[in-house]
This record gives sequence, C-alpha cells and structure tokens, in this order.
Amino acid sequence: MWRSILLIGITGMMAGCEMAQQDDAELPRDRYIEARGRAIVEFVPNQASFEISYEGRADSSETASGLATIRANIATDAIRQIGGDAVFISSDLSVQPYYEQISVQTGEFTQTLRQNRHPDALLGYIATVTLSVETNDLELAPQIRGAAQAAGPSSGSRIDYHLQPTADHHRQAFAAAMEDAAERAQIVARASDSTLDGIVSLREGNQPCVGDLTGTGLAQDFSEDRIVVTGSRVGRSELDSISPISVISSEQIENEGFSQDLIDAVVAASDDFSMASDPTMQSLTSFVCAIFAVEE
Repeated sequence: MWRSILLIGITGMMAGCEMAQQDDAELPRDRYIEARGRAIVEFVPNQASFEISYEGRADSSETASGLATIRANIATDAIRQIGGDAVFISSDLSVQPYYEQISVQTGEFTQTLRQNRHPDALLGYIATVTLSVETNDLELAPQIRGAAQAAGPSSGSRIDYHLQPTADHHRQAFAAAMEDAAERAQIVARASDSTLDGIVSLREGNQPCVGDLTGTGLAQDFSEDRIVVTGSRVGRSELDSISPISVISSEQIENEGFSQDLIDAVVAASDDFSMASDPTMQSLTSFVCAIFAVEE
C-alpha cells in the first residue's frame, strides 16, 4: 500500500523537577520531556460514490413518477449486474409541477420568462428519481457509472473517491504520530545533554499531556480521539442534458416498461459510456502527546 508521511512539528518542551498536584494526581518529580507529535498518512481510497438522476414527464404525477422510476430501476439492475455485492444503492423521488411560461417586464428594456403558476396554465409534472451509488470495487467504478449513464440520466455527478478508515488505518496513523513525538523528544534530549528513559504518559489527541499523569507512571486517555479524515468530497460537477443520451428511448420505456431486454442493452453499453476517473490519495491525521522520562 502506498503511503507517505508528512510530519509537522507542534511542540517539544523541557520542564523542571518540581510540579504541583493537579486533580489529586501527583506528578512525577523527575525531569521529563513533553513532546507533541502529528502525522499525516496517505492511503489509497477504498470507496467510490456518485449520484445520478432520471426524469419522467407526463400529464399526471403518477405517470411521471412511473416513467422516472422505470428508468431508474433499469439503471439499478444494470448497475447490480456489473457490481454485484460490491454496490450499495439508495434512492429518492421528487415530483414538481411545471407551467406555461409568460414574459414579465422587469425593466424598461428587459423582459424575463417566468412560470405562470395558475391551475389553468399547468402543463404537467416532472418526476425525478436520484440514485446514490457507492462501491468498494474501485476498478469497476467507471463501468458502474457507465451503466448508469447509458440508462439516460437527466444529470449526474463525477465519481468521488474517499477513504472509510479501518482499524489498521488508524493504527498506522497513530504509530506515525508516536514516531514523530519520539523524534522530537530525542531532539530536545540531545540539546540538553540528556537521555530518554521511556514513556511516562501518553495521550492521543491534540491536547497537552500535563494533567493526565498519575503516580503509577503511565496514564492513557483516548477520549479525545482527534483522527480526522480528509478526502476529495468537493463540489460536484453536474452533467446536465435537456435531451439525455441513452441506449433506451422514452418510447421503449412506455411500450416495454421494465424489461430484461432494456437492462441487457444498458449493461452492454456500459463500457461505451464509461469515462476516465482516477482515484486520488486520501489522508488520515493523527495527534499524540507523550511525556518521556529523562536521565541526566
């Protein structure tokens, strides 16, 4: 697995031997070094997602909803044939009326077209089914979206790659942050002609160490879990089309409805509608604060 670590300094601090009690916990009376480490570890993404919408237009909302749903269901079955158990799909339906347009004078020399929202001006209804598609098979992601495109959407987003962190991802980021803290502590120790003698306290998170020490020598507090996921979830670029390009026509849907022939046609065209989409590296950021005992 590719990974690169960007280690960014926070603090390294040398303190004296006498410290007051805090929260009824006696602090160690030996010399110590507090080192706060940070690591940004990059990983290959393990999930891909996109959204895509299908429209149906008719005189009644029921018919419009039916047309949009049939097209979306054809796309759904084609996507599942390609992605299998590696695909997760959710859907949403909305219906809006649309009216005749009228010209409205908005200035001395300007006019604007607006919908005449009067019952007598009602032309019909537009139903939109939006599919949210996720997959953990990144190699199939472009072909999966190709099948969705072949079904004739009204709009769609680009593929968004992101990381769903696993326990192993968190451990790697934590280990890198610990390595950074140890290196910082070593720099301070060398500058003061001292030698590190093991960890006295360890805290994960972007918080100071002092205040969590106990007389037993080792205290850990993982309640401040500050591991942050950063990714490529940015604004989506819409691919809008008034007349969607598709391997199935509205007439076919009206005549055949939901049929295996139309699903097979969409699956067969999925490669033709597949577009380039390269995954980008994702990162985890981990913080730790460690207190090291020091030998003179």
